This record gives sequence, structure tokens and C-alpha cells, in this order.
Amino acid sequence: MKTKVSVLVFSALMAVGAVLTTSVRAQPAPGGESAEKPSAKERGERRAQPEPGERLQKMREHLGLTDEQVAKLKPIFAAELEEMKAKRKELGQDATREDRRAAMEALREKYQPQVEAVLTGEQKAKVAKMRERRSGGPEGPERAEGKKAKKKESV
Repeated sequence: MKTKVSVLVFSALMAVGAVLTTSVRAQPAPGGESAEKPSAKERGERRAQPEPGERLQKMREHLGLTDEQVAKLKPIFAAELEEMKAKRKELGQDATREDRRAAMEALREKYQPQVEAVLTGEQKAKVAKMRERRSGGPEGPERAEGKKAKKKESV
């Protein structure tokens, strides 16, 4: 009988402890906000274009940009981003996905020569290689799209 009571008391204490631990972890950090904000990706959101600072940081890491190059690229990316925002607003919500994609691609093509003018030959080669991988590899995006379609069919 004593063993059953001890087990019940222990079980009750464990349950209360679990509830208290959960509620303590759910409390926001001082200042009213959580200590770590989840990223857009963690929240399941997509952003059309990274902010200029994020884009520059990634380029700095992958291409080994100098401080001088970063200083030259920052206003180019900021101008591109502002123009993209204006174009999205101009197109509105009724624009098709293809229309939006074409408009953004045209803006990227407009700014690409300015960006490439800042890069060294070696950095340009790295960018070309990264684009190739992103667009489907050496066989190009058409072939990559075919692979995606085959994958979907097999699923």
C-alpha cells in the first residue's frame, strides 16, 4: 500500500514539474519579446529578395569580397531592391506569377553589369558557377525541369 502511494505521489510531482517546466519555457524574455526571433524560413515565410546587407554578407563569404568592393556594391543592391519594391507595387496583386518573375529578372539583368564591374575575374567565374548550379547544372534549367517533372511523376 505504501508503495502505491509513493508511486502516485511521485507521478503527481513529475506531472506538475512537467507542466511548470513547459510554462516557464513559454514565457517571453524580459522586454516582452522572445530571446530568439525565428527566421522567415523557420516561420514558413518566403522573401522575394534578401536585404542588401544579407546579400552582401553571403557574397563576402562565398566570393571573398574586400571592404572596398562591399562599399561599392551596397548602393547598387539598395537601388535594385528599391526598384524591385516599386515594380511589385506597380504590378499589384493581380499580376501573374510569370509577369512578376519576368519583371524581377529584367531588373536583375539591368543591375548585373554594375555588380560584375566591381568583381574580379576570379569572383565573376565563381558567380557564373554558382548560377549554373542554381539553374540546373551544366545541362541547363530545361534539363533540370525535366528531372523535376520525372521525380513528381514517380511520386
